[in-house]
Amino acid sequence: MSYPIALIVRALIDEELLREGDAKTAEIILAVSLRDYLVRYWHIDDVKEIAPNISDEDARTVLVHVDETHDANVGINWDVLKAAAESLILESIA
Repeated sequence: MSYPIALIVRALIDEELLREGDAKTAEIILAVSLRDYLVRYWHIDDVKEIAPNISDEDARTVLVHVDETHDANVGINWDVLKAAAESLILESIA
């Protein structure tokens, strides 16, 4: 899922990592910094779409695990997220 820069900046403000008055500057910095990159973001809601009963914290754990262990030849996709979520659920049951 791709998120517009404005949504990223809003999330930083909501988490009190950025002041409201610095939002426009942050948007410009992100736009310039990322212009040579293709960036896709995955959100905990994406994980919860495939594993609806998972907690927000566990969904974050899935995202961190996928980020740290994914195969760059495969990338991160719905199947990778599903496998990671299922693995986490199985570990918590065992």
